[in-house]
Amino acid sequence: MKIENAYKLNKKLLCGLIFGIGKNNAHFSYDYNKYFADIFGYYQINNKNLLKIGTKVKRYNYLHHHRFWNVKRNDTFYMPYLSYYYFVNKNMYLNLSFNFITNDSNIAYLDYDKRTLKFSINFLF
Repeated sequence: MKIENAYKLNKKLLCGLIFGIGKNNAHFSYDYNKYFADIFGYYQINNKNLLKIGTKVKRYNYLHHHRFWNVKRNDTFYMPYLSYYYFVNKNMYLNLSFNFITNDSNIAYLDYDKRTLKFSINFLF
């Protein structure tokens, strides 16, 4: 289940919230309940340039004990991000994104921080 809301604050500024819960039953070792939220804002610089800033929080509660550590794993991901969009035309845009990801886990081995920089070319059909 996912709930999305966006609010237009003025001609150039939009903010939003996405909240959801879910479940994964793909494999016994990785069955989990998931809760997530994404709070974001868009700022339209002009008709070709757009900035997006936000943060995501995801919580995974695994349903079974970890095979090696013999505890039920719980992970919380914190992911602030900044994205820049350049619209080439109505069917194509470029995207540059920076993400900082922190995983807090009850299993110390699975705690980590990472930074990602992504460039993409997107086509709309």
